[in-house]
Amino acid sequence: MVEFDTTTLAARANDLLDRMLSGQPLEAFGPALSLKSQDTLYHLGYMQYQQARYAEAMRIFGYLLTMNHVDKRFLMGFGACLQMQRQHEEALKFYGPACVLDMTDPEPVMRCVECHLALGNVDAARLGLDYGLKQARAHAAHHGWTDRFETMLGFLDNAPAKAPATNTLENANG
Repeated sequence: MVEFDTTTLAARANDLLDRMLSGQPLEAFGPALSLKSQDTLYHLGYMQYQQARYAEAMRIFGYLLTMNHVDKRFLMGFGACLQMQRQHEEALKFYGPACVLDMTDPEPVMRCVECHLALGNVDAARLGLDYGLKQARAHAAHHGWTDRFETMLGFLDNAPAKAPATNTLENANG
């Protein structure tokens, strides 16, 4: 991981953010932000997220996605901001591609599971947990996730079954 001097990071990030928020066209930044500039803005967005400033972080991650839509960090950051603002269905639209970019990484899978559970999609959550557990077991670097997936599956297995929702229109007619 690249270490950043916080003073330099803050100054550079503020400069980039001021330029971005002033409405300058993307061309004003050149053909693309350098990797260093992307990293700088990512760290600023991450700091905003850590401080529960989700709207501000989301603007930064969203901007970064316009520059590089295949960086998993940017997808995860944007999705996390949406999730923390209880926009679970929207968050899934960003976690899904993050899953595809690295199909062995269990973190985006777990975030999808959390969103599905928040939306009441228990079957989709169970599928995600099964897949995540399989990936965590298969890749030594992700064994730390095994317990998390097993615990969540245990909760789902022991949760009381909910009665299926009934259509009140059918009940009234029937």
